[in-house]
Amino acid sequence: MENYLQSSKLWIKVAAVAVAASICTVALTGCLSSKQLSGDKYIFDDSEWNVTFNDDFNGNSLDTSKWKTHDFVENDNIRRAGYYDHDAVSVSDGKLTIRTDYRDEGKYGKGWYTGWVESSVKAGHTAENSSDYEGFAQKGGYFEVTAQAPPSEGIWSAFWLMPDSNKTFSQDDIQGTATDGTEIDIMESPHYNKGKSITQGVLHWDGYDDRHKTLASDRYHVEGMYTEMHTYGLEWTEDSYIFYIDGYKIWETDVTYEGELHGVSDIASYMLLTVEIGGSSKDGVLNPGIDSYDKNGKAVKSWAGNPMDNDTLKSYDFIIDNIRVMTRK
Repeated sequence: MENYLQSSKLWIKVAAVAVAASICTVALTGCLSSKQLSGDKYIFDDSEWNVTFNDDFNGNSLDTSKWKTHDFVENDNIRRAGYYDHDAVSVSDGKLTIRTDYRDEGKYGKGWYTGWVESSVKAGHTAENSSDYEGFAQKGGYFEVTAQAPPSEGIWSAFWLMPDSNKTFSQDDIQGTATDGTEIDIMESPHYNKGKSITQGVLHWDGYDDRHKTLASDRYHVEGMYTEMHTYGLEWTEDSYIFYIDGYKIWETDVTYEGELHGVSDIASYMLLTVEIGGSSKDGVLNPGIDSYDKNGKAVKSWAGNPMDNDTLKSYDFIIDNIRVMTRK
């Protein structure tokens, strides 16, 4: 079947038999199980939806009316164990590429460099933007990306949503509810080090401190995740989130957590396309592959592996074919 995401059509059910499957591969980090994509598949029907945002990345540069890139703030360009730089983001041949490479003589220092693209309309972010930048945020509807993940250990790509509010997500959050803002992870690719082409839907709310709560779908196997384009989607309704991979529904949740309904976010959210470098930093020193140290001073390894186990002479690309957002008519 042709890639159904190459057209802007929303979903008519195509009958299929639901067949449960499980894969378990033993790696150095142990056994990580996943399910096969199965069940009912959908294709798009224009008559039921309005397109509110679309970018097929035609041309030879990023559309700066829609997106802004990040190197965060001046003299503080570190996130986890990597440097973020505008020049890691490029557009050509109908694709957006976020490149990750190791630079011995990078402008911020030696280490891994990568990029960050978002559509936030809120203030408070330093970015190189043109004067026509408008950004984009939406509450509810359908969000979709078609992309190929970077084949690299300790380096992972993501398509996710964050509440577009000037409130601080961790400090101003109302505890016990997800309705005042939720991080919605539609696609992530952190399991290359385990030999796995898998991803899952994940929700985070109640901030990022010790009150933080998270809810996740099962993990699903995506054949060729690092070598081919695949489509990852989210339908966000008043009562639930529905996650899809290549048209297969993988998860529907009303955000019931430990027996209590925490609810669906009521805050418009913006889109992010990012690459993370596994590890941490302290006082400007990068620690790739090490997330933290325990009370005995022993290193806690990054859950996604060590970026330094990659070939530092190669680059690793997160390639995005298109982004589409819709609302029901």
